[in-house]
Amino acid sequence: MTNTDRINELFEPWQRGLCPGGQVYVAHKGEPVFNRCYGYADLEHNAKINENTVFHVASVSKQFTSMCALILHENGKLSIDNDIRTYIPDLVNFDEPVTVRDMLNNISGIRDQWELQILSGVRMSDTITQSDLLTLVARQRSLNFPPRSKYLYSNSNFSLVSEIIKRVSGVPLNSFAMKNIFKPMGMSSTFFRERYDQIIPNRAMSYIDCWNETYLWKPLNFSNEGATSLHTTAADLIKWLKTFREPTVCSTGTLETMLTIPKLTTDGITTYGCGVAVRSHGTGDNARRTVSHDGADEGYRSAALTIPEAELDIVICANVENIVLGKTAIKIADIMLGIEDDTGISTFNEKYYTPETWDAGSHCGSYLMKEGGGAIDLVKENDNSYLVIEDKKALLKYNSGNCYDAVNSIFKLYKNEAGMFLSAGKDMDITLLSKTTPQFSDLELADMPGIYYCAETESHFEIINETGTLKMRHKRFGTEPIYSLGEDMYACPLEFSVKFKIVKNSAGKVTELELTSGRITAISFRKTTFQYLESTTPP
Repeated sequence: MTNTDRINELFEPWQRGLCPGGQVYVAHKGEPVFNRCYGYADLEHNAKINENTVFHVASVSKQFTSMCALILHENGKLSIDNDIRTYIPDLVNFDEPVTVRDMLNNISGIRDQWELQILSGVRMSDTITQSDLLTLVARQRSLNFPPRSKYLYSNSNFSLVSEIIKRVSGVPLNSFAMKNIFKPMGMSSTFFRERYDQIIPNRAMSYIDCWNETYLWKPLNFSNEGATSLHTTAADLIKWLKTFREPTVCSTGTLETMLTIPKLTTDGITTYGCGVAVRSHGTGDNARRTVSHDGADEGYRSAALTIPEAELDIVICANVENIVLGKTAIKIADIMLGIEDDTGISTFNEKYYTPETWDAGSHCGSYLMKEGGGAIDLVKENDNSYLVIEDKKALLKYNSGNCYDAVNSIFKLYKNEAGMFLSAGKDMDITLLSKTTPQFSDLELADMPGIYYCAETESHFEIINETGTLKMRHKRFGTEPIYSLGEDMYACPLEFSVKFKIVKNSAGKVTELELTSGRITAISFRKTTFQYLESTTPP
C-alpha cells in the first residue's frame, strides 16, 4: 500500500456519500504530496468541500493571536513581560501579577471563559460576543492557581491578549493580523470572524455525527476572536507553517520566543509555547521537534502540525467531529517519515489495554464521567451492546483483548483491574464510575437544599430535596439527581456537567458549594436566603 493510500484510509468516515468531511494537505520539502477534499460543506444544499472552502479552525487561531502580540513586542510597542494591568487595568480584579507572556504560555491561572460562560447560564449555541467574555473574565476575583506554577489551558488568556493588541495597536485583531501576517504571506482566504452574522463565502457549515449515518447541524454563533474564530483553508495554513523554519513576518529571535517552553515555579511540566504546543516526534536519533495545535468548536475540528527539521507540514480542516485530527496528523507524520508502527491505523491506548477479555453486555448500566461529571449508558438490545451518550448511540464491537470499538464514533471502551475507561486516543481519557446516589443524612437532607449564588458569574443553582433524593436545578439546564464521585466530591449531569464539593461552617452547616471543572478550580457558590417566587419556580 502506498503512502497516499495509507493517508486516504485514515479519512474513511468522510467517504460515505452525503456526509461532512474536510480538507487534508500534506507538504514535504515545500512540495504538496497529499492534497484532497472530502465530503460536503453544506448538506442541505449538496455543496461539496473543495480547495476554496473556508473553515472555522477554532484554537488553531491562538498561534496567530500570539504572533500578533509578539510582533508588537518585537517592534517595542508592548512588552510581553509586563503585568497585563499595564494594558487592560479595567479587566483585572484579582490580586496576583500576570504577564502577557503568562497568558500566551497558558500558565496565568486565569479561569477559562467557556466554562465561566456555561456556569453563568449561557449555552454554547447562544450568541457570544467579545464584550460578553471580557466582562465575565473581569468579574473574576481569584485565579485557579498562582501564575507560573502550573499549566492549564484557558481560552480567556487569548481573548485578553486580543484586547491588548487592539488597545496597543489601535486596530482590531483581524485588521492587525491582515496587515502583518495574512497579506504578507499570501493567505488570501484567511481572516478572524468578528460577527456571528458576517457573510462568509464558501463557508463550511458545522455538523455533529450521530453515529447512525445521520448528522445534526451545530451552529456556531461566536462574535469574538483571539482564542478562536480564525477562518481559513488548508492551503493557506500550509503557507503559514513555513514560518516555523523560515520566518518572514518576524525575526528568528521572535520565533524562538514563540517556541520557548516556560519553566514553572513547581515541579510541573508544560509543552506549551506561545499559542502552540512544542513536542518531540520519534525517539532516539529520530526525535525531532514538532510545532502543532488542534482546534474544536461545535462540529468544527482542525489540526496544524509541522516538523521543521523534516520540512514536513500537515494541515487538516473539518466540519465534523468524527475523527481525532491531532492523533491523525501524528499518524500521517509517521507514514511520511517511515516510522509507522505495525499496529495498524486503529491503535489502542496503552494505558488501558490488556490482553484479558470481558463481556460488555454484562456491565450494562449508567455511569458517570469522573473527569467531567457527565453521564453515559451501556445498554443491551437484541444481544448487542451499545454506548449511549446523550442522544447518540453506538454499537460496541469487540476488537481485541479488553477493548471494544464504539462503531462510527471516535471512542474505544476498556475495562481492566483499575476500572472502566472510555478513550479517544492518548489525549482524551474518561474514567467511568457507576452512578451512586449518596446516602445523605437527615441533617444534610434538611440543610443542603437552598439557592447557591456566585457573584463572579452572576448566576445560581438550587438544590432541592425531592422525596429523600437531592437534586440540582438550574434555570436553563434543568433538574437532575446528585451523585457521589467519592472523596467528598459530587456530580450532577445537567445539560452541562457540574462537579462540586460541599463546604460547611464550624457548626456543621452547609455554607457554599465549590464547583470544579476541567479548567475552573473551586469557584464558590454561596448559599443565600433568596427564594424563588412560586410562580417563577422553574419546571
